[in-house]
This record gives sequence, structure tokens and C-alpha cells, in this order.
Amino acid sequence: MSTDEFLSGLQQRNVNELPDNDQQEDDNDEIKEPFARYGKDLDCPAVIQQKLQSILPSDILPLDTTDLFVHMPKHLRAENLMCYVGSDGTGTAIHRDICATLGHNLMIYGDDNAFSEWYLITNDERPKLLQAIHKRKSKHGIDATSSTFVETDRAWLARTRIHQEQIKTHVILQRPGDLVLVPSMCYHQVRNINTSIKVAWNRATPRSLQMAVQKQLPIYQQLIRPEVYRCKAMVYRTILSLIDKDNDTSHQVPSMDDDVNAVTTVPRSPDFNPTMTTNDTIIQNTYISKGRPPMLTHAKRNTLAEYEECRILADLFYYDILLPEAIKPIPSEDVDDKNIYCDMKILDDMFEGICDFCHADIFYRYYHCSSCNYDICMACYSQGRSCTHVDQLVMAQGIIPFEQLVKVYTDFINTVNNKFKDFKRIPCRLKKDGSFHFDGKQYNLATLCRRLEKYRQRNKIFSNYFSCGHCHKVATLEELYNEEQLDIVDIFGHKPCKLLGSNRKLNMVWVCSNCIAGCDGGCAFPETREKPKVDELVYYMPPESDPRNMGGASDTCLNKTTYWPRKIVEQGSTLTGWSKDDLREQILGKFMDNLHPRTLKTELAYRHKVETLVDGMTNAVDHWLSMIVEEFTKPVVQGITIQPPKHMPGFSGCRKMIVDFDHVELEIPKGTNLVQQRSVHFENKDGKQYNDNVLTEDEDLFDAEEENDAQSIKRKIQVNDVDSVKRSKGNNTSMEEEQVI
Repeated sequence: MSTDEFLSGLQQRNVNELPDNDQQEDDNDEIKEPFARYGKDLDCPAVIQQKLQSILPSDILPLDTTDLFVHMPKHLRAENLMCYVGSDGTGTAIHRDICATLGHNLMIYGDDNAFSEWYLITNDERPKLLQAIHKRKSKHGIDATSSTFVETDRAWLARTRIHQEQIKTHVILQRPGDLVLVPSMCYHQVRNINTSIKVAWNRATPRSLQMAVQKQLPIYQQLIRPEVYRCKAMVYRTILSLIDKDNDTSHQVPSMDDDVNAVTTVPRSPDFNPTMTTNDTIIQNTYISKGRPPMLTHAKRNTLAEYEECRILADLFYYDILLPEAIKPIPSEDVDDKNIYCDMKILDDMFEGICDFCHADIFYRYYHCSSCNYDICMACYSQGRSCTHVDQLVMAQGIIPFEQLVKVYTDFINTVNNKFKDFKRIPCRLKKDGSFHFDGKQYNLATLCRRLEKYRQRNKIFSNYFSCGHCHKVATLEELYNEEQLDIVDIFGHKPCKLLGSNRKLNMVWVCSNCIAGCDGGCAFPETREKPKVDELVYYMPPESDPRNMGGASDTCLNKTTYWPRKIVEQGSTLTGWSKDDLREQILGKFMDNLHPRTLKTELAYRHKVETLVDGMTNAVDHWLSMIVEEFTKPVVQGITIQPPKHMPGFSGCRKMIVDFDHVELEIPKGTNLVQQRSVHFENKDGKQYNDNVLTEDEDLFDAEEENDAQSIKRKIQVNDVDSVKRSKGNNTSMEEEQVI
């Protein structure tokens, strides 16, 4: 099959030809340079899918019974059997396959003397890669010693850099007919010499899922990279498939698409349909025993290996999926699993939610804001990430009762132990009464989030203020983060002092370091968490692309909840018109900047006083707002400064005046106009990510051409009109086009 024959067989043929550089070509200019074609993540023609069935062992085929993707319903399964067409000089930047999956890459065609050069680097070398690979420095940039740019899939690693940093690298030359197997978590970079066509796919195993959930997903969450493969849902669906359904059907998910798990032994159809989609083709040729655990009945499997994989799945499901979702009741703080919002629109499946901030797949519990229809995962919420309605987010969960998920776990333990009677029994990690074992010193993720949610609901605009449980010293989250390196996880994940007891009148979740040192009641300093030592945080997708996003303490490039409710206006933006909400936020920020610390100390320690304080502050802000709006009937010709009235209502219930109004001044810029809705103008930014590690011209065959020496205008093949719900491993529509060497 030639390149042209392959391209003509593609299922989708709408092709855009895009220059890789940013230079705009004049329509009248004649392009004389040769083109470099690079087609990425193209649908695999059915004829090639069928050929794979006859030439490869079944154990490495996509959607084989040992591939855990087979257990996912069709509407949740990512399509990851893809084709790549690359001409001379094209390739793929250094990256790791999504979610620690096992990579398979078969070159099915190549021109004369065509091959691909692979650099493979194990995960052990990651610290060196963080040191070696950076964004191209800006004019006034500061050199960073370590960077997450390597995780953005836009970095090219030069051979000279490999030698300088002494990075252990395996080099492979792939020619037509060669199959390259990429281990889980392995970095790799590919460069094409002459034109070739490849077929690539990924497979998931229990061990790869373990690495994904524990190692890669936290990185994705930090760098805002879509997960794509729904790893936690895959663990859950695999366990459902491995349970003998003849014994118990109570764990089945209502209205779930069980097209895979109900498949009986189906021979290959003689009337093979070449227009069949990728997954349908593979499923038709897959043999799964109905009613029996597919992986446990695989004739070629080693029994010990099967047992170990089941043990991995059991512990992964308990420790990394169920336990973080469980809630430990704390009556004194109104923390429980009652009255949790349930989105009735997702009756068919609870796994379709995606975090609006980090784009992670939501398994069960998350946070929802009804004011702006915003969903955020618990990991982001625990880090301080939020929408602009910080105190309005409420916990939400899937339609299935949590107890049903727990029952799936216990059923799986019983099924595996009955199957492997000759091996050591896999212990059930639950207590005898079916409850969870919570850590004695730290709260788990859902409990931490629930504490934070309740604290914000009580304290409203004072959610970032904390009163010491012993001396009543008041500190802000900004101060604790900058001076003591404490963030929300440290404060709400740490159990309070036992001397505080269960007094529901108190409003205390924190004890200062001085009081901890002298306390005999069980106070302890928050455990030191291992935080990534990265000087340059480079996002996979820009968080500021969604104007609703507010970052946590460690985020960059956008406004942070650490300062909330102050400094509401997004960084890098200017208000072309002020709405009443904008004006109100400005007034509130001025009040917060001029609080009386000593008076606040007497009010913040008790719930009823905080409630009075919040009401008083709200009334005072609304009173001044109404006065300003009456005068704000036309645009401000010149910038003005306004001071509040001497007698401000709203604080009659507080012991003393909370705000020093003598120092409150509101500045309204020249040309400001009051509008009905907020109008934000974002400054134009260069969204391209650059790489300092360009390859030099004088390197030999194993080194690519100089990145900036563009002797040929490169062109990509991009397939359009792809189904919007399709989740391919290369799906990244929000990112700029990948640089091609």
C-alpha cells in the first residue's frame, strides 16, 4: 500500500493544510519549497485493523481480553488505535503515553531507506529531564533550574543535551515491519527519516492503571492536562467484569451500556464491513466468555500473575478510589455525607463528568457551582482552585449510592478469594462493620473538602481568615502560605487539637505554631508533605482560558483564591466596563484591606459572631454601593477617588468598629462606565510554547535539523469533523499545534 492509497482509504477526508510556523503567507506568493506532511491521530482503516488480527499475537492486540479497555462501555472508551503518516523531518516530541499505558507502534509502510529514530528514556531519568528541558526564555526571563515543560508534549530533546545531562537513553531505529513496544511511564521521542506510515495503539493493565492513578494523574491535575482514558472508571468497570454475575447482580449500574461485558463468543463475520469503526471491528473479533471473569479464564495466563493483578486491582480500588471519596463524620463542624447535591441529568452514567479547571475525569464526588454551572474535582478544590463564587461551591456526587460502590469492592474480594483458594487470601480493608479505616493524623480527601466547604459556608468573605484555637491570633491564608508554607491541604487535612473538644460554638480549624509548641493536648505540626521541587510550572493547557477559573496558592498566570475576596480582577486583563458586581467587589476589597486586626480577633473565634460580622460587612458594602450607583450615571471623564460616609450602617451587632473607614478610598479610573454585565478584555498573549533545546545543524544522522532553520515550509494533515465525544489519545484542541522538527 502506498501513501496515496492509505490516505484515500481514510474514513474522514476533510484535510486542512496548515503551516507550522506563525508567518502568514500572502495569497499571491508562490510556495516553491517542498512540503513535509505529518498526519497524526488518524482513524485506522478497517483493512489494516483486520490485517493486525492475522499477523500479531492476540495478547498485544488492542481490545484483547487482557486489555482493560475492553471492559469500558463504548461511550466511555477512548479510541486509541491510530495511524500516523510522517514524511522526512517530521516526528513526535518527547512525551509519555497517556495514563501510563503500554505503547505499541508498528511501521506498516516505508519509502526506500525510510526509518524512524526513537529515543527511549525510563521514568527514573525524569529528574534529569526536568533539569534539562525548559521553555525558550523570554527576553526578561529568569533561568529556571527545573521545569515541567517536558510534560507538555512540546519539547524536543537534542542529542547534545542528552550527553551534557548524562541522561540514559535507548536508541532504536525502526524500519518497515518493526514493532516498537514502549514500557509504561517511559519517555520517548520519534523522528522520521523519509516517508513512513505507522499504526499505534495503547493497552491498559492493572499495573499500568496503578502507575497512572498514583503517579501520572497527580501530574495531569497539576498541569491541567486532560486524562482522556478515565482510569478510575476503568478500574471499576474491570472489577465489575471480573465479578461472577451469576452470584449477585445488585452491583450492576442502572442504564449502563454493557455492550462489552455481555458479548458472547462471536466468530469473525464472513461479510466483513470495511466501514466499521475501530472499536466495533476489534470487538467483533474478540472472544469473551459470558458470565465468567474474562481475565480469570484466559487459557494462556499464569495463575500467579492473575492473582497478583487481582490483588493490585483490589487495593487500587480501595486505597486510591473509594477511600478518598469516603467522608468521616465530624459533628462539631457539621461534616457528614448528608444533603449532597446529585446531578439528575447524568442518570445514564456517573463517569461522564469532567473537571472544568484541570479537565480530569470525575469518578464520583466533586464540587458544583449553580451560579456559573461550574464543576471542579475534589483534588482541585482541596488546593484552593475554584470559580469566582468561592463560597457557593457545594459537594455533588453521582447517582449511584456510595454504599453500592463499597459492595462492589467486597463482592470482588469474595470472588477473587473463591477463585484462588490455593493462594493467600486478599484481605478486605474495611472494618468489620463495613466502615473505612481513616488515618489517625490526617483527614482523607473528601473529609478535607467537606471541612473546607462548611467553613466557607459559615465564614463567607472571611473564609481565608483563621483564628488560632488557643490564643485567638488571626492569620490569613496568604500569610500562612508565604510565611509558613501552609496551604489549604495542610490546614483542613490536619486534625484539630483535642483540647478544643466538640464545641459547636467555636469557629476554629487551626492552631498557630507558638501554641502548638506549648500545647500538651495533642497538638502537632502538620506533617511535611513532599512537594514537587519545580521552579518553572508550565501548564499543558492555560488555566486562564476559562475566565471562571481562580487558582490555588501554587498556581500561576491567574487570580488566586488565596487573596479572595480581594483582587478579584483577573491578572492580565482590564475592565472596559464596571458592572455592579465589579463595583461591589472593589468596595469589598477596600473594606477587607482596612480591617481592624484586634477587633477581628474577638469576632472570628465564634460562629455566631462571624455570622453577625458577615451580615454587617454585607450591609455596609451594599449601602455604599447604592450611594455610588446613584452618582454613576455617566462615564467618568477623569479618574476620581471616593471615600465612604462617616456613619456606615451594618456593624451594630459587633463589639467595635471592624473597618477603619478613615483609610478606605475607592479609585475609579478615567473612562469607566457602569454596565449591566461584566465586560473583560484580555490582553493578547503569545500562546506558543518554545523550546530552548533546539537541535544543532552540525549533528549527524541521529540529530534533527536546527529548529529555526526552516528550509521547507511544513504542512500537517489534520482530520476535521471528528465526533465531539471521541476521546483519542492525541485530543488536545485547546493547545497550539505541536512543533515539528
